[in-house]
Amino acid sequence: MTNWTLRSLFGMGGDRSSKGSRRLRQQRDRQWQKRREARDRFAAETLEQRAMMAVVAPAYEVAQDWGTGFQAGIELQNLDTQAVNDWTICFDYAADISSIWDAAIVARDGDRYTIENAGWNADLAAGQTVAFGFIGAGDSSAPTNFLINGEPIDGLPSQPEPIAPEPVDPSPVVPEPVDPTPVAPEPADPAAPTGSLSADFSVVSDWGSGFTGEVTVSNAGDATLEGWNVSFDFAGDIGSLWNGEILSRNGSTYTVRGASWNDGIAAGGSVSFGFTATPGGAAAVLENFLVSGVNNGPTPVAPAPEPPSLPTPEPAPAPERAHRSGTGR
Repeated sequence: MTNWTLRSLFGMGGDRSSKGSRRLRQQRDRQWQKRREARDRFAAETLEQRAMMAVVAPAYEVAQDWGTGFQAGIELQNLDTQAVNDWTICFDYAADISSIWDAAIVARDGDRYTIENAGWNADLAAGQTVAFGFIGAGDSSAPTNFLINGEPIDGLPSQPEPIAPEPVDPSPVVPEPVDPTPVAPEPADPAAPTGSLSADFSVVSDWGSGFTGEVTVSNAGDATLEGWNVSFDFAGDIGSLWNGEILSRNGSTYTVRGASWNDGIAAGGSVSFGFTATPGGAAAVLENFLVSGVNNGPTPVAPAPEPPSLPTPEPAPAPERAHRSGTGR
């Protein structure tokens, strides 16, 4: 039977035991050091991921509402110290978006929209904001369930959650009689009635492979129209456009707004914009016009430039008849 001593059990018996004890302590120290480094790395990665979860705050605003439709916009603000590159935003929205600018609709699944940047505004630097606007119809309530590049972000920071007041025992109060004073209601900005707005299309010239067209926007109401937009369907491609500006193109649906000199239409007046497009012939058709805007807008200051006119050649003078002298027979 082997007799074990305390010195032999705990490495306390001679040089060999001392060397073995040092090796064990060194191994344990290395293992603790590896565990500490792994724990530190895990904690740093976790904090970094949590810091990147909600760095972009959205803000929603309805700029104009004319009953049958509205104009709204969404602004994204980068609250982090790092840039957000090639941003894409998703949200739930009950309204129907008909046209959009400074961004593009990638997909829509029911009330779920996916919208990406317009290319030139793909990078959102630290502390920077980017905004895009659109025309919608239906429920204009704020979007919910935002995602930015697939990561969830909190809702609108400008709308804090309401705090429920503490219950107070009601005390009956006898109201004092007050002489009613009539208050005149403040006039609201009237929305342009859709029945007073119209758009007419005509083909100015057609050469088969392309054509030149003109659209006349008329205001039959009794107030000035500000900030008009015209949406229409066209299966071809518009090459150039004057006296207006293309806001967006979604498939075959174009949205055009007025230029800086003709964005207002006086009561009973009209403005026109022209364009060249392909192809011509039977395909030179614009349809499903929708005109929108707000009444009581400022009157345009600068007149609209007219397209250049070609000089008309003057007819050549008739040649003089030669006179012959002599006597006839």
